[in-house]
Amino acid sequence: MEDELKDFPRKGKAVNEGESYGLQLAKFLEILKEEEDSDVDLSQLREAARVGIPSRVRGQVWKLLLGVISAGEGKDSSLKLNSTAEQQEPNTIKTITDDVAAFVKKHEKLRQKALKVRMGGLICMYMASRPKLGYRPGMLAMLGVCVHACENQSDIYAVFSRIHDLGSGTMRPRPIVEQISSFLALFRQFLPSLSKRFTNEDLSPNKWALQWLQNLLACSLPLECTLRAWDTYLSEKDGWNLHKYVCLAILAICEEDLQELDLEELEWYLRHLPVLDMDKVMLKARNIRSVANKPGRTSRMGDI
Repeated sequence: MEDELKDFPRKGKAVNEGESYGLQLAKFLEILKEEEDSDVDLSQLREAARVGIPSRVRGQVWKLLLGVISAGEGKDSSLKLNSTAEQQEPNTIKTITDDVAAFVKKHEKLRQKALKVRMGGLICMYMASRPKLGYRPGMLAMLGVCVHACENQSDIYAVFSRIHDLGSGTMRPRPIVEQISSFLALFRQFLPSLSKRFTNEDLSPNKWALQWLQNLLACSLPLECTLRAWDTYLSEKDGWNLHKYVCLAILAICEEDLQELDLEELEWYLRHLPVLDMDKVMLKARNIRSVANKPGRTSRMGDI
C-alpha cells in the first residue's frame, strides 16, 4: 500500500523559498528588532505571520503570539521547566517511549534534538500537570512540531502546552464530539460528492476526522505544511477556528485523488497527506469560512 501511494504528486510547496524567504526574514527581524531590547508591535507581527514565519525566528514569534513571553522581555526569556514529573503507569510509559522512537525514525533530521529535549519526559510532565488528561499518540506528533519550531527544552514545553490547551480541546469551549459533528456538516454541504464517496466506502470519521481535528493535522500533514498552518492559526485572534476550514480546503484540493481510492487506500492517504501549497490552502479555507458564515446561504465548493 505505501509503495503504491507514496508517489502521489506533490501539490505545491509548503513554504516560501529562496529570495522571498530572505525578504520575509528581514521583515520579521525588523519587527522583532532582534538586536535591540525594545517592545515588539504584536499587531505587525500577527500581520506578517499570516503568510508564514521563517524558521529562524519561528520559535520566538510563536512564544510572543501565544503570550508565553511578553512583547518586552526579549528572545532570551523563557519559562522555567520543572525537573520532575509524576510517574505514569508502566504501560503508558512504554507507549510514549515507542511513539518517541517512531517519531525520531520518521524525522531523522530532528533525531538529536528530539532525544536531547527528552520528548517522553515533556509529555509525562504535561500529563502530570493535567491529571484528567490521558495520553494519546497525537500529543507526541504535536510536540514534535514544537520541537522543530523552538530551540530549547523550556520553550518547547511552554509552546506545546499552550497550543495543546488552546488548539486541541483542553480549553476549547466545545467538546471534540461537537467539533466533529460541525465539521462533518460542513463537509456534506461543501463537498457532497466526496462526502457521499466516504459514506459509500464506509469510512468512519474516527479513522481520519477525529485525528485531523484533535491533533491539528500534526499526524497527517507533512511537517513543513503543519508548521505553515500553525503560523497562520497563531496570527489570528481566534485562529484555531480556522482549522476546520483548512481541513475542508485540503479535502477540496485533494478531491480528485480521493475520488479514485478504495477504503484501504483512502485511510492510508488521509493519514499521509502530500505536500500542499499552503498559501493556496489558507486562501481557500478563508473563502469557505466566509461563505459558511453568511446567514441563510447554502453553497457548494463550486461556488467558491
